[in-house]
Amino acid sequence: MLMDEQVDHGAILAQQELEITNHKSQITNKSQIKNSKNTKLNTRQLEEKLAELGGQMLVDVIPKWISGEIRPQEQDRSQATFTKKINKEEGLVDLEKDNPDLIYRKFLAFQPWPGIYYFTEKGGRKIRVIITDMELENGQLKIKKVKPEGKNEMSFAEFLKSKMTDNNERQVC
Repeated sequence: MLMDEQVDHGAILAQQELEITNHKSQITNKSQIKNSKNTKLNTRQLEEKLAELGGQMLVDVIPKWISGEIRPQEQDRSQATFTKKINKEEGLVDLEKDNPDLIYRKFLAFQPWPGIYYFTEKGGRKIRVIITDMELENGQLKIKKVKPEGKNEMSFAEFLKSKMTDNNERQVC
């Protein structure tokens, strides 16, 4: 894309479409984003794959642009979309009330920032627990790792054994 004074507005030199289906990603046309583990990509992993694809495209496009083989194409302004800024509070989930699929989609979308978290209680004190690794299998959340407020990351099993909570997260996950 050629730069101008507006955001995401300049003429396009080359582009590829990315189709995201069933939380998995694939590139249409020549290049393919392949996820060797065949797992769902979170935002950080998707950014890494797109950076790799962008590098591959640059190697192909720059020589063609310099030689005049490629002409800039104006963007179709009718296809423009806008979104709001994500804030930290959007990472809050309720393990008992929120749909497991929604929680997992938030987990994938909000990595590395703002991440997802929930609150639990210990001795009348609210403790923020960040979920750092999880899976969704057959509609059930499987929390693997958490980072309780003021503590290091640990397995969810260690957290449940640690007596850092009065709540019964065992019933949820």
